[in-house]
Amino acid sequence: MAKGIAVVVSPPPAARKVRKGLSADALYDLVGDAFGQLPDHRHEKATIPLADAALSAFAMFSLKDPSLLAFDSRRNDQNMKTLFGIGQIPSDTQMREILDPLQPDLLRPVFNDVFRQLQRGKALEPYVFHDDCYLLALDGTGYFSSNKVHCDSCLQKKNKQTGEVTYQHQMLGAAIVHPDHKEVIPLAPEPIQKQDGSSKNDCERNAAKRLLRKIRQEHPRLKLLVVEDGLASNAPHIRDLIELRMHFLLGVKPGDHEFLFERVTEAFEQDRVTT
Repeated sequence: MAKGIAVVVSPPPAARKVRKGLSADALYDLVGDAFGQLPDHRHEKATIPLADAALSAFAMFSLKDPSLLAFDSRRNDQNMKTLFGIGQIPSDTQMREILDPLQPDLLRPVFNDVFRQLQRGKALEPYVFHDDCYLLALDGTGYFSSNKVHCDSCLQKKNKQTGEVTYQHQMLGAAIVHPDHKEVIPLAPEPIQKQDGSSKNDCERNAAKRLLRKIRQEHPRLKLLVVEDGLASNAPHIRDLIELRMHFLLGVKPGDHEFLFERVTEAFEQDRVTT
């Protein structure tokens, strides 16, 4: 009886359709082009292009370096330069001097360019949550705090017992989210800082008012369901959301909204609640 080995050759799996406009290289090029449009506040003979400094900062955050100094230690990494399209990487001091004077609103077009690319590539479709709405999560966060280093835009918090002043920078972040997806799509954040000519600290409520108006102006037809914590559960903010044609889910806690919970309890007792 003849013996042999049967070899079964399976056809190769169907190639996954990759959207060229959403590849890492394409998105890096998109960000680099947008950075190239930023107005340069420096002398025309500056040796390091503003776009290179901005791309270097983008690379630092993308690679999750713990500090500017850690990123500075690999300024001569040619692979990184090629990956992000950077010509010259500034030192940590140079990066601060180049980028600190930039107004945050100048970076909003960069976020919008990426968002439009996601729309064109139909990458937003899986994020539709309810009734064609996208969940827009807003929350404040701090990213700098010091008892010594400060600038004119710093928020100031004074210790009532010691009189010591803490200087802080905070921002209000915004992102398109979905409970079934780990990835989020960030929109441009809004700084919470001492505004020019103001002697008072800014606050998250004021920042939310500015941010939501900018988002509606940039995305006039986008159906949004805004998700915020208990700080946003107040009548002026709700009126702003309704005026901007935004749905909302706002958190409340008994300790923060005692009067509201009393009225809800009363409504339950009188059978006036509809679910």
